[in-house]
Amino acid sequence: MIARRRGVYCGAAAGSLEHAWPKWLQKWMNPNNERRIVQLPTGHIADSHGWDMATHRHVCEPCNAWMGSEYEGPASALIRTLNTEHATLTLSPDDQLLLANWVYKTSLMLECTKPVGPGVERGCLLYTSDAADERSSV
Repeated sequence: MIARRRGVYCGAAAGSLEHAWPKWLQKWMNPNNERRIVQLPTGHIADSHGWDMATHRHVCEPCNAWMGSEYEGPASALIRTLNTEHATLTLSPDDQLLLANWVYKTSLMLECTKPVGPGVERGCLLYTSDAADERSSV
């Protein structure tokens, strides 16, 4: 029998398509959807064919929606402002926390794109609070 995939945050049945590199970021950085080949510091070659680079299904629908409303939407606006403003910007403590949480969430989602094998444990990502609405940071 095949084990059902569990969400890395809540442990519920997973299957929602998650873009580890958010689609808004991929479209913003590569608006013409051109092929991108990048050599990583490890020496590996990352080859991007379109905006669906680095996807996985290790989150459930509610957690994916939560990440979108809590981090992706607000962070995308902040990141675009940071990149387009030519003046020096001072980030508020709330903006600093948002950006830090977004970077952390994105790194966790990138981790989920790696193959799972012996010795790979993702259970540490599970959100353990009983109150789902208290999710204030990743």
